[in-house]
Amino acid sequence: MVVFLGRKKYNDSPQGLYEYICQENHFDGYRITLAFKEPNKYSVGRAQKVRIDTVKFFIAALSSKYWISNSAVERN
Repeated sequence: MVVFLGRKKYNDSPQGLYEYICQENHFDGYRITLAFKEPNKYSVGRAQKVRIDTVKFFIAALSSKYWISNSAVERN
């Protein structure tokens, strides 16, 4: 699962969904990747962080079954 967080802040719906997922045992087997423009600014729990538009980002995005986004996923 990839959560795209392309905006400047980590404080909206994808954050809420991520926190909910972390609390539910049903999602224990899920691999979660959070994609930020500046990943070093954020401390997150069990998720892997990647920088948007990097090789790691595209590998995570293309190998994920589910995507959660707070903005358009289209890239320029």
